[in-house]
Amino acid sequence: MRRRLLLSLVAYLGLAAAVGFGLGRINLQDLRRLAAEGVRAVGTVTAPDCGNHATVQYTFEAHGREIAGVGQPGWGNPPCDQLRAGDRLEVWYVPAAPAVNRPGDPRPSLDNELVSVALAATVMPALLVGALALGGWRQRVKHAEPDDEPDPAGVSASWSS
Repeated sequence: MRRRLLLSLVAYLGLAAAVGFGLGRINLQDLRRLAAEGVRAVGTVTAPDCGNHATVQYTFEAHGREIAGVGQPGWGNPPCDQLRAGDRLEVWYVPAAPAVNRPGDPRPSLDNELVSVALAATVMPALLVGALALGGWRQRVKHAEPDDEPDPAGVSASWSS
């Protein structure tokens, strides 16, 4: 029993780390960088694409060059369905790497992403390990032999005398 519990705990921690690191690599690196080094610019919506995860295409100027980006508005910008081509929106970018950019303030977006990754990294592995443990328990119960050995203390024999 202890061994199964320890094995389940190790599996949970390994899965939690894998999910956390895996999901964290998707957006957290850019959001952390934008929150720490990012500067604000005024961008222009070039094409709203609200049917595609409520994203907008936009451009902004950095170092005298026009940079294009795609992202979900919010965090200080109106929602996608309120934006039209030519509308202005707030964009944050990293001056040393303007390709790292997003519409809206990155700090609340970073907080939101951290909570989402933490929830996924704790809940998903718990559900998986729990389901596997339950399946193993059901298998053990299904294949258990009935106890048809005589009573070792002889209790039933003493009652019949």
